[in-house]
Amino acid sequence: MDNSSDKLHSLVYWPPLPLTAFVSGRVATQQDVDNDIAAFGFPQKLEPEQVAKLTGEEKAQAVECQGSTPLDIVIPQYAFLNLKGEELACIVIQGEEVGDARIVGCRLCKDNSIAIGLLEDFKLLGQETPHP
Repeated sequence: MDNSSDKLHSLVYWPPLPLTAFVSGRVATQQDVDNDIAAFGFPQKLEPEQVAKLTGEEKAQAVECQGSTPLDIVIPQYAFLNLKGEELACIVIQGEEVGDARIVGCRLCKDNSIAIGLLEDFKLLGQETPHP
């Protein structure tokens, strides 16, 4: 690990990993998103009223969606998210793959807000509290 990462680790308050409020080994549901334990969700099916709302059509048919699969990563775990060149300390709460995209949801340590990025934008640190 380079010196800039060491310095960054020493400036971060790493909270304990959550015991709940994350999605692991399965894909997130809309209920998970609504309950604030997931950052995003990919529906398996859009109901006719959802399709109508998106398309503006009065009558619409239900649409099957591709859906997603869970990523094979440890959740929860500590990480840094590289967002526009800034490394943000976070806790990974979700990971899913849809098509060629591997998407990760996290909670930022600085304010507990939710962020989303591609797996390659994250430096995964594991479940041990990072130390400088």
